Amino acid sequence: ICPVWTLNGTDEDVSAPDAAYWTQDDAGGANGFSLTIWIKTSSTAAVMWSKRQSSGAGSWQSYITSSKLRLLVRDESVSANCFRTEDAASIVGTGWKQITLTYSGAGANAANGMLVYVDGVLVASTATNNSGGTYVGMEDLTQLPHLFSDGSGTWLAGDVAGGCAGPTYSNAILTAEQVKNIYRIQKGALAL
Repeated sequence: ICPVWTLNGTDEDVSAPDAAYWTQDDAGGANGFSLTIWIKTSSTAAVMWSKRQSSGAGSWQSYITSSKLRLLVRDESVSANCFRTEDAASIVGTGWKQITLTYSGAGANAANGMLVYVDGVLVASTATNNSGGTYVGMEDLTQLPHLFSDGSGTWLAGDVAGGCAGPTYSNAILTAEQVKNIYRIQKGALAL
């Protein structure tokens, strides 16, 4: 029912023009966001969505590392990262999975305001705050937002749902109930 992109993991991505919309001013402890994407992958390391390059410069990134989901935000001026990583690998090689990552806009100790959902269910994850420096807030830098890569060499291989179940970025912080309802609707649209 919904179209599917099949990505080769070497050179396919989508980018959008840089705009303030893509970077939240979280220094004051507000202005979070949510990301949702349906993927089927065997990649143990890949970028799903990013406004950050592999060199480190940028604002945020959602990716797979050592087969685990991670959401990261970066304060570029002090080279500080905050991130949340799922405790147990849940998506690699397991068929279609809906991933939703939310960030409350917590600012300092940002990882405490992040949640990881798989198939509409909150999964256990670990927060890491102030890696490399003391995080204050994201900065609106000039990196383009990229879907399926970081724009500079790390790519996603596998299938990604499009259309009504396609990737979404929202400046709203989805609640657990909203995540579950979106999962149910999109699962039906994908005929899973």
